[in-house]
Formats: sequence, structure tokens, C-alpha cells
Amino acid sequence: MGIDIKYLQRIVDEVLKASALKDITWSTLALVLTREDQGFANAGFYYQDDGSATPFYVNSNEHLVLSDMVQDMQQEITRQGPLQIQQLLVQIQQKSGFFKADFEFKNHQRWDFNTTELEPLQALLKPDFSE
Repeated sequence: MGIDIKYLQRIVDEVLKASALKDITWSTLALVLTREDQGFANAGFYYQDDGSATPFYVNSNEHLVLSDMVQDMQQEITRQGPLQIQQLLVQIQQKSGFFKADFEFKNHQRWDFNTTELEPLQALLKPDFSE
């Protein structure tokens, strides 16, 4: 299956415009979009150079735009086969603009924010752009 990079680039561009990130210093971020009945929920962390992480989410108006973008990408994926995106992890490095994406097609809770233990999740999602 091949996914046109334009879908991911549009999502990254929209995340970078998010009001939750305005006037905040961050070096990398990880945002998880999770399938729900009415689209995709979102939650993530932004990381500072010192390694500290802060939870964030994209607000409702921006969220609707992101959800629509993921739905558009899902339509393209469906044309190629029966896969359904359950979660999409987007990681971005601010300085370079580099990004990575990871798709989860089976486990709806692979990156589960509905937990009281966020430290293991923030460590798991922390972007590594040293490759």
C-alpha cells in the first residue's frame, strides 16, 4: 500500500498552525489521532530540548480540520484495500520540519491516553530524529 505524502504533509502543516503551540518553545512533538464514532480524537506531547514533555491537544475547530484530513487519507487507503486507520501517530521536529508517521490499523488503543500513567506513554511517543 502506498500513501501519497501530500496527505501527511497537509496534516503536519495543520498541526504546526495549532493555537495550542503558539508562543510555546518546543523542539519535537508527537500527536496521536484516534478513530472515534464522529471522526478522530487527538492528544499528544510536545518536548523541550531538556527532554521534558507537556501534554497538549488541538482545539475543537482545528481538530475538525485535522479529522477531515485524516478521513480524506482514509478514503485513499480504502481505495487500495480494506484497511481502516485506528490510530495515526505524527512526530515532528520543529527546527528542521522533518516528520514521521506511524499507522495503527488493528489496535485502537496502541497509544492510549486514557490512562493515569502518562510517563511511559510520553517516553514511548518521544520522537527520535537522530537516524
